Amino acid sequence: MQRSKSAVIVVAVCLVVTVAAVAYAAAKAKAVPVQEVVRAKRFELVDSLGRTRAVLGIVRTYDGNEEVSLSLVGRGGSIVAELRTERVGFDSGELRLHGQSAKGHSLARLSGGVLGSPLLTLENTENQECYFGYTLNIPLLKLEGGLSDGENRECLLGSDSLSFQIGARPVVPEDVENLTTEETERMREAFAARHRISLGLDSSKDGLPSLTLCDKNGTKRASLEANALGGPALDLRDDTGRICASLVGERVRMLALYDRNSKASAGIGVSPDTGPWLRTCDRDGKVLWSAP
Repeated sequence: MQRSKSAVIVVAVCLVVTVAAVAYAAAKAKAVPVQEVVRAKRFELVDSLGRTRAVLGIVRTYDGNEEVSLSLVGRGGSIVAELRTERVGFDSGELRLHGQSAKGHSLARLSGGVLGSPLLTLENTENQECYFGYTLNIPLLKLEGGLSDGENRECLLGSDSLSFQIGARPVVPEDVENLTTEETERMREAFAARHRISLGLDSSKDGLPSLTLCDKNGTKRASLEANALGGPALDLRDDTGRICASLVGERVRMLALYDRNSKASAGIGVSPDTGPWLRTCDRDGKVLWSAP
């Protein structure tokens, strides 16, 4: 009787081991091989309702380049956050936080900026920007506001300059992926000509201050600055930016008038050594008449 029970136990154990071995072999045979590399341009994460909630993929920028983007999408279908690469002289990254209201779209950006200089930008529903950070390693604060005529007014304050700018905002098309080469080139020109300086307070690399006035086309028309000797100098220019007249108030006080080739054609001044003088010249700079 005891032997019969032992035999039954042995048989049961053998059956269990056999079934387990067969099951393991079957599971191993059905195992899916691991894919170490997956190549694709876009991945989407959807919720239980089939709505896209996150996208990892390649996006095309307004200038025709392709960048990597990770986007988080709200329940309403709008992008609420985005982490993407960008290239401004070199590879960099940018974090975007999007806001949506009845007035439109707003945006906050933290990016590497130009040449790796960090930049924080806030953009309201009117596409007006305020930013603080570094541009070409120069600390800069920008305040922007628009008027009803569609023109922007900007104030730029840097470590060595202060300027007031005016310019129309370029319109960025929503469907940038299908831009033609001509459309892309026009957009680049629009962004390059976005701002026209109307008033600028600056200093040269030598530390000499200057005040500049420009017309509606951004052409420099008048400037008041300190010359190399530290004295004041006032320059007036025509609509092409060529100098027309110059008033200097250093040791020699002088008013000079220039021709269309920006060459001095007449001048009047006072010298501490010779007293007052008057002079006219031809287009080659040769003196035609002078007094005394």
